[in-house]
Amino acid sequence: MSECRHWYEGDPILEAYHDHEWCRICHDDDFEFQMLCLEGASVGLSWRTIMHKRAAYCAAFHDFRIDEHPPHTRDFSRELGGHFITCRQ
Repeated sequence: MSECRHWYEGDPILEAYHDHEWCRICHDDDFEFQMLCLEGASVGLSWRTIMHKRAAYCAAFHDFRIDEHPPHTRDFSRELGGHFITCRQ
């Protein structure tokens, strides 16, 4: 049994993150971009909140596909603003 189990016990989303993603070496640029964005979003929020809103962040950032990510234009900022309402609820 994991020594750090107390922070995710009983939460299947956090348990899956802990068991399959946390502290794993990854060379996937899209995944690294996702983690960078989610880490930035977590300022002032719990990691639990971020993980439970991950789908909304994926929708807002086009599944974090770097090559398909649109430039940050005024239109993109407006579109993103609507997604953040979903992310913060």
